[in-house]
Amino acid sequence: MRALFASRGDILNSEEMNFTPFDFKCIGSIFALPEVHFSEDYKIFVWYIPKGILPIDVNEIERWLVDAPQGNHWFLSERNLTSQSELLLSKLDNIQFWDSPLFSSWIGKAVLNGDIESILNTKTDDVTTQNYFKSIYNQDVETIFLRPIVDLESWLDNRGWATVNTIPIVLECKLWSISGSLVGPSGEMESKNWQIIEDPWSESTGEFSNDEVLESYLNLRKIKSSNSWLSNEKLFKNLKPLLDTRRIQKGSESSSKVKSMLLEWWRADLDTISMSSSILLIPGWNLQFEGGDEQILHGRNGKLYDNK
Repeated sequence: MRALFASRGDILNSEEMNFTPFDFKCIGSIFALPEVHFSEDYKIFVWYIPKGILPIDVNEIERWLVDAPQGNHWFLSERNLTSQSELLLSKLDNIQFWDSPLFSSWIGKAVLNGDIESILNTKTDDVTTQNYFKSIYNQDVETIFLRPIVDLESWLDNRGWATVNTIPIVLECKLWSISGSLVGPSGEMESKNWQIIEDPWSESTGEFSNDEVLESYLNLRKIKSSNSWLSNEKLFKNLKPLLDTRRIQKGSESSSKVKSMLLEWWRADLDTISMSSSILLIPGWNLQFEGGDEQILHGRNGKLYDNK
């Protein structure tokens, strides 16, 4: 956790505690953080609470309060609170508690920003940090995960939805690996490979680029679209304009003053096509509105879809 803060320039000071408050682990202190604001300008103690079978009851909170150091406290917890614990903490201005959904959302944003990826790719002696983040990462090399295009914070601000709760998710798509032949204007043929994305959310197909791949990602909840995959007939219809290409005609003449480049079509021969598909994941967010309504924000095209 300290490495995650350090990756963005927030250096936590080590704190030695003379008491062991159950699973409440102080990972350090700092005088300011962008995520949390307090009424008093005391230093902020950052606490981490790992997963547990039961929620945090009021007795645990009260026992921690007895020995807690003076200052502000920010809890990042994988355990939720009981209603009594939540009521107790709501009365304390110097404590902010992020439960499992908020904590997951924060970690998910760090993933999509590349902060955690930089930790995994950095040589460090902090084996605990490395193992922790690797344990929550999906290391399946067969699955491809694309980077988001949408900036979530700006997207929400532009719509006046800054207070909407967001939970990072992944949207299931297909990556088609295609091999076949291109036929030139004079009938010449050459072999060609393509990779095409089929996105059932937007009911579209598009070209795939390795530059858009995020090497590692969290084991986030995977959501399937209610739309069916394209039929073979519709898929081939969508693929044809993506497979065909235009090239500069050989022998196009040029001079020092005028350059003339004639383009000619090379068409995919659909009779030579062979295809196989694999899972491709696109980042997204589950938006939870007041009143219980939920919608899915597509991390690539910025459109909303019903969460059915």
